[in-house]
Amino acid sequence: MISVTDATHAATFYSRLARYALIYCLWVLSLVFLTGGFWNVDTWLSSWHRWDAQLYEQIWRERYQGSSPKLLAFPPGYPLLVGFLSSLTSLSFYSTGLVLNVAAFFVFAVIASELLMRTMPVPALPLFCLILTSPTAYFIFPAYTDCLYAACLWGALYLALLKPSGIKYRAAEFLLLVIGPWLRLTGYALSVWAIFRRYSSIAVFISLAGWLSLNNAITGHAFHFVKAQTLFLLTEGNLFDGIVYSFRLVPVTLPGNSGGDWQAYLQFHLLPVVYFVALLGTGAWFCWNRQMLVGSTIIAILLFSHNLPFWRSSLRYDLPLMPFLFALLLSGRGTDSKKRGAFGAGVVCGAIGTCQLILQVYFAILFTNGAWAF
Repeated sequence: MISVTDATHAATFYSRLARYALIYCLWVLSLVFLTGGFWNVDTWLSSWHRWDAQLYEQIWRERYQGSSPKLLAFPPGYPLLVGFLSSLTSLSFYSTGLVLNVAAFFVFAVIASELLMRTMPVPALPLFCLILTSPTAYFIFPAYTDCLYAACLWGALYLALLKPSGIKYRAAEFLLLVIGPWLRLTGYALSVWAIFRRYSSIAVFISLAGWLSLNNAITGHAFHFVKAQTLFLLTEGNLFDGIVYSFRLVPVTLPGNSGGDWQAYLQFHLLPVVYFVALLGTGAWFCWNRQMLVGSTIIAILLFSHNLPFWRSSLRYDLPLMPFLFALLLSGRGTDSKKRGAFGAGVVCGAIGTCQLILQVYFAILFTNGAWAF
């Protein structure tokens, strides 16, 4: 029997969900318009099918066979899912990936907004809007793994933090933790959950065992995927190498000083450093406030994504972590007055959201024009 309170909460959620959907549709249509999607649809669609998206389609068609051992740098979860759905719907691999990503990003943004509204708490709709302004949110269009991985991560976090009763919820959390690393290798950062949620974290190790077995079956070496990274001409190194590299070059690579260009400076130097520092501080704040599962998850993912080989795409890998940073900004903590703090937090978040939207459109246009953009 459904109580009056449950019915009221459900009605309130569905009211917010309608607002989420309206805002999301307006944002997607605006991004399509600003990147030229309303004028030549075929050209616009094909302009997103490049870089990693082409490699995912190759994995679907070749299954890691042939002359491309470097493809084992990518786990097979996303290309197999998109390829399977493509075969069911008769849509192209890219079109299927686009539809899946648009849906997955909406799910991710809604789950993050609802969860942080309950646990922080922060206003859900402003948080949802800020998530949409993330600089790399335009990756809803190319067939990349980011949106689906974010939805899986936040689904697992929702179940882990709210702890709904019932074996079906535990099974769902377990399944999401198995699937996540097969979408994105940074999913193995969730092995840190072994400290806090031992039974759920077993799923991550099951996933890792399967991934190592796949590498061994194809190449004879369980850790071939590590070697495969170098086949993409990525510089070898670790987290500290990446930090030193980027911090050292931020002041000396200013376009005005070196004659370089703003595009490379923003995505290879300035933005990775700014968001790394902000997210690291966010993770530390959650740990300080005894929200250890959240804080350790943020820091562990940063350790995976902000190393030297991944530095050129680290801001894209940070996309699932952005809601934590925005929620902390919206909370308006550290102010003398709640009213004044709320106003100040609103001004800061509005300014940040505006700047991020400008960067988002800028890099989206670069991507559609064939340039590297995370």
